[in-house]
Amino acid sequence: RDPRGGGRSSARLTAPMVGAGAVAKKWLREKYGMQFRGCMTQMGDIQIPFESWDHVPHNPFFAPVADVSALEDYMEALRKAGDSCGARIRVTASNMPAGLGEPLFDKLDADIAYAMMGINAVKGVEIGAGFACVAHRGTLHGDGLCLVATNQG
Repeated sequence: RDPRGGGRSSARLTAPMVGAGAVAKKWLREKYGMQFRGCMTQMGDIQIPFESWDHVPHNPFFAPVADVSALEDYMEALRKAGDSCGARIRVTASNMPAGLGEPLFDKLDADIAYAMMGINAVKGVEIGAGFACVAHRGTLHGDGLCLVATNQG
């Protein structure tokens, strides 16, 4: 292992992941009509409220807000202090086909979490309500029980 950096743990692995993701995103949109969008919802201790997806491509933070001056000021203060911070990213997928993935260990949620946790900078993955669901009662959050007709003939 080279103490100067690089190798498997290098952030340089980000470039090919981004390239592969861009190709996959385009292919899935053209072939299946799926749409994927992402934005930053927190930087350090600054919560970023969601205003509109329209703002995301128009600022260097990919933030869903029109005014990013607080984020710019925060980044400048970090730079002057020689420090850094983490961020929380929201990713949404639309027009996903029902039943994608396997029913247990290879279900889509598990595959997404597996892939995301393979990225060095990722330290947690929430899907749907995520960790907030522990405060939800089953009558509000759980899947309803119902009879499903099956063709076993």
